[in-house]
Amino acid sequence: MLSARRLALLCAALVVPAVVVAQTRPETIRGRVTSDSGVAIVGATVSATRAPDRAFLQATTDSSGRFTIHFTEGTGDYLIHVSAIGYKTFRQRLTRAPGDTSLSIDVKLPPAVTKLAAVNVKASKPRPSRGGSDDTGAAEQQQEGVFSALAPGDEGNLAAIANAIPGASNRGDGLSVLGLSGSQSNTTLNGMAFGGASLPRDARVDVSVTTSTYDPSRGGFSGGQTSISLSSGSPYLSRRAHLTLDAPPLQAPGPLADQLGQRFTGLNGSIGASGEWVENKWYYNSALQVSRRSADAASLLSVGDAALSAAGVAPDSAARLVQLLGAQHLPVTTADVPGSAISQAVSFVTRLDHAPYKPGTFQGNTETWNVTVFGNLADNQAQALSPLVVPTRGGSHRSLFAGTQLDYSRFFGDVLSDLRTALSTNRDRGTPYLRAPGGEVLVSSVLPTGGDALSGLAFGGNGTLDFDRSSWTWRRSARPSGMRRDAHTGSS
Repeated sequence: MLSARRLALLCAALVVPAVVVAQTRPETIRGRVTSDSGVAIVGATVSATRAPDRAFLQATTDSSGRFTIHFTEGTGDYLIHVSAIGYKTFRQRLTRAPGDTSLSIDVKLPPAVTKLAAVNVKASKPRPSRGGSDDTGAAEQQQEGVFSALAPGDEGNLAAIANAIPGASNRGDGLSVLGLSGSQSNTTLNGMAFGGASLPRDARVDVSVTTSTYDPSRGGFSGGQTSISLSSGSPYLSRRAHLTLDAPPLQAPGPLADQLGQRFTGLNGSIGASGEWVENKWYYNSALQVSRRSADAASLLSVGDAALSAAGVAPDSAARLVQLLGAQHLPVTTADVPGSAISQAVSFVTRLDHAPYKPGTFQGNTETWNVTVFGNLADNQAQALSPLVVPTRGGSHRSLFAGTQLDYSRFFGDVLSDLRTALSTNRDRGTPYLRAPGGEVLVSSVLPTGGDALSGLAFGGNGTLDFDRSSWTWRRSARPSGMRRDAHTGSS
């Protein structure tokens, strides 16, 4: 017979396997994940870790926030972990109630709000600087590197400078941007309208070309704007000078170059200076340029047979036209017609500033003012002459542009008040060598080379060169913190 102790051990051995089998049956964990306001959280990660072996399974919530995890061998004891972006994580132990085959849990996740420490930012309003040019626009190109791409005679020519900048071109009537005519562009000097075509090349200036801008205060153009800033003088003395010489012996010869006036004699001299005129009181920046170019005047009477043939006219056809004009007592030349095509010009600009700096510190003074004077005089002879016209079709052209600007500025604390006014005048005068109606003859020629050509030969006067235009412009600009511009213009 078995003792009582042995009988108890035998019963325990028979019961324990049954309990273990009962604890490792299939189990399913279900639930729903929502925010603390009851909104379903989609894509939350739910992990269930089984005790005691730490095996785990994961699931992702669907569009309603629900999830399901199935264990083939469940133990009834799990650690649930829920995480979602933007929410705090959740951890909780989940156990099976006696008699259940599934477990359920609903989780509410509060938002993960991170509270940052307070950040204090202190800044002072920048003090505006005095400057003649307008602020940078949306697409603006400085002159940097442009002068190195220009011929010596074109330095200071505003159209040539603008033409060397990408996005801008010169179509003959001024700066063209986006295919617009030159009338849609303008030029400013120290922020005021400027009607000149050039400045002395040794003037100390900054040039920029704006093709578009987001600044509504910069008006007056829809194409491009050439902005020139003539800076004030400084306590440091500066001198600049250039001399350019051209002569026919220095130019490549050609069979037609002399007859067509392509070989010329040129002189272009300029000088610029800036510095201190009266110590700690007056500063200046000025420049002067003088140029002269001379070449043979090419016309129907002066060119040779080779030049006429190159232009598509037989020499005998040109001689026949001159003979017919003489028979009708129509002049082909006058005493005013020069033998050379001469172009000469002189331009200057000067800026005088009153105490722009504080002595010793070189900081800007609270109050200052300056005056700028500029001018350009040009005279061109033998205009509109070519091998296909008689000398009377030519003429002369003289132009004058001059003006002055006055700028007064004062700081009131960190606010800059700027008052500007400018007065300028412009006059163009053309004089034809013969004030008479003009005409044109269509000539069919058999060239010495054997080919045929059809060309037009002009005679008589040239009415397009008979004009006399003058205008004056007065502008003022007041800039406290914003900007206001008014202009008054007259012409005759």
